[in-house]
Amino acid sequence: MDPAIIDNEATEGKGYRLLSEPGDIRANQYPPLLPAIIAVHEKLLHSTDPVRVGIWLRRTWIVFSVFYIAVAFRLGRLLAPAKYAVWLAAVALLNFDMFFYGLSTVLTLAAICTSPWPGQFGRYLSPMLPLLLLCLMAGVGIVAGGSPASAKWRNRKVAILRAVLFLLILADCGLALMSGVRNFLSPVYYGDREGKLVRYHLVYYLPDYTDVKAMLSWLLPKADPHAVTAAVMPEWFYLQSGLKTVMPPLTRNAVRAQAEADSVPVSYVVIEILPVQDNFNSFFPKLVENSPGKWKLLCSASGRKVQLYGRLGVARLNGELLTD
Repeated sequence: MDPAIIDNEATEGKGYRLLSEPGDIRANQYPPLLPAIIAVHEKLLHSTDPVRVGIWLRRTWIVFSVFYIAVAFRLGRLLAPAKYAVWLAAVALLNFDMFFYGLSTVLTLAAICTSPWPGQFGRYLSPMLPLLLLCLMAGVGIVAGGSPASAKWRNRKVAILRAVLFLLILADCGLALMSGVRNFLSPVYYGDREGKLVRYHLVYYLPDYTDVKAMLSWLLPKADPHAVTAAVMPEWFYLQSGLKTVMPPLTRNAVRAQAEADSVPVSYVVIEILPVQDNFNSFFPKLVENSPGKWKLLCSASGRKVQLYGRLGVARLNGELLTD
């Protein structure tokens, strides 16, 4: 979910809504704090240009990151010596998927259990990293401290175990960070509303997304501007095209998926076989694979890993109804 879509509505006086969705539905699913932060930036900049606002949001997030690390260090300092608190803050800093939500462990785990994406559970636990590390260190102290050895040896054993654990965790975080930067950090050029190209570095911006943008360049001159599209990243698709966009149905039942798509109705659907999103891959292709008589392949790229389909009898190209 792109909070900027919600936020634009807030700054335009339309309330807390999803501009990318048909009917500008109310955004009841997402907490309002992040969209409110974006709204403040848009007010101060007097602009809703996602490129301009995005640059300043990155700067704000740097400040938030520094605050997050400082709080992690302070929390660790309350319960452990300074050297361990520094390591705790370093692990929080190196964590590649660092987020800034403050939920308790129980509420976080409860929320995770409602998610349909098992592959993302590790990422969802990122906000709890400092607390989980403190619990781990406390557990080491309890276990090692209960041995019958002398107090001096117990303290030394606890210190050694904690140091080894922290070094292993730091090594794992460092390897994950280097792997992520090497494999998933890509340079991207975005055009702002004045037509100026701005160079970004984005994480997990796969080459397939460039193919999707090329498909958009092909589709937009031909598509009905009031049509609704289904895509894996509906908010990104909306920002790029201006077309109302929804996510394909999250069901493996082909009949139900088709019925939900027709209830919108969806005119175009982009199917992407993403190498890092196996959970998406198991859901979204079912919409067209099991209803071949209702969808027509319009174009494809990346060896058919990215495909654009049109709904027969619903979609229009150059003003004409799409037929088989």
